[in-house]
Amino acid sequence: MSELAWDDPVSRLPGIHAKRAEAFRRLGVETLEDLLRLAPRRYEDRRHPTPVDALQPDIPALVIGRVVRSKAFRTRGGLSILEAVVEDGSGEVLARWFHRGFRPRPLDAGRRVALFGAPVEAKGRLELKAPALERLAPEPDDEGHPGAERLVPVHPATSGLTPPVIRRAVWTALSIEAPFPDPVPTSVLESVDLPSLDTALRVLHFPDAESDAEHARRRLAFDELLVHELLLARRRSRIAEAAAVPCPIPERVHERIRSRLPFQLTEGQQQSVDEIVVDLGRAVPMNRLLQGDVGSGKTA
Repeated sequence: MSELAWDDPVSRLPGIHAKRAEAFRRLGVETLEDLLRLAPRRYEDRRHPTPVDALQPDIPALVIGRVVRSKAFRTRGGLSILEAVVEDGSGEVLARWFHRGFRPRPLDAGRRVALFGAPVEAKGRLELKAPALERLAPEPDDEGHPGAERLVPVHPATSGLTPPVIRRAVWTALSIEAPFPDPVPTSVLESVDLPSLDTALRVLHFPDAESDAEHARRRLAFDELLVHELLLARRRSRIAEAAAVPCPIPERVHERIRSRLPFQLTEGQQQSVDEIVVDLGRAVPMNRLLQGDVGSGKTA
């Protein structure tokens, strides 16, 4: 695969065929940039493997080991079941997966895998029912794995796309070495204690701690608010360029209005009146919001 770029379509990633690319489009993802902006819904703590002999009922745990034996079979009701016995040196645990509509293939004996789920008691022993399954490299390596021994992102999924497929796609996209272009100057980011966009998009998916992910989310939220403010500024600029007929309010009109009020205007009310009068006297359209608590005198 040739070098990837941020504006490449997701279909350039390994394993993303036409149907999966269409599924990504349903999530609003067409390019690798879109993919990295697909924020995880939550994270699963798979940082520390638990030895098989230390598993506890109903407590989610990560087990890393090798497949001892595996089989797949179909029940009379049409349900397909995949079973695998995995050992990690401290013991063995049985894992089961349930499928309807197709018959899965058994896992290869000796295959190194990671399982994540909450063990349940069955027939006097603990087993894992439908745990998350990650196929690992034959031996541990420095590259690591997107679904094991880390905080694992769980992205929003859709028909035809599972969280592991999305996670692997993100992991591959993050292999792009070129930094993501950042429209916000470094000096501005430093003044509000926010990371660069490149750092935020990388940390968002595979953080060392959830606080790091929250910091990355703050940067993306900053960008959304910045775009919103720029659009408002452009709208205000266009309004300022439009012509309007000035409507000056002479003092005698002021006096006539005030004389009809059975009370004196407060300092805040008078300030609002003065600002509105200035707006009405200008040759550009007025665009003002009068805001106040109930009973504060907005009608007056």
